[in-house]
Amino acid sequence: MNRPLISTLHLITCFIVALISVGCTSSPVQLNNFDARSWKSDPNGCNQKRSQWVPVILEQKDKVLALSETAVIDLLGKPDQIELYKRNQKLYHYQISPGAPCNSKDSVETELQVRFNAMGRAKEIYVNTIE
Repeated sequence: MNRPLISTLHLITCFIVALISVGCTSSPVQLNNFDARSWKSDPNGCNQKRSQWVPVILEQKDKVLALSETAVIDLLGKPDQIELYKRNQKLYHYQISPGAPCNSKDSVETELQVRFNAMGRAKEIYVNTIE
């Protein structure tokens, strides 16, 4: 191979790598009127701070759907519980009302659940009440 062809191929390769890296980086998703710090500072919902943010999340759930697991964790923090299913599907649980980990005597627990498909993308987001 001659020298100009190698240089051209090298330039094309660098250009493609640059395009891919720019296309793969995205800014973290932010929800309007949502205080992520307050949400994350209330693990297991023990301080009952999360309940005020649930309507805000549900109103903007279209921003959460199709996010990767990493992006959801960046937005909502580490889940309180994770369920693993067949074919690499997952369900993240975020306690809204105080439950057993908080030594609560309340018999009803409410949680925000985010279901991920096999590709690791958020597929559903909903509130579940457990009695």
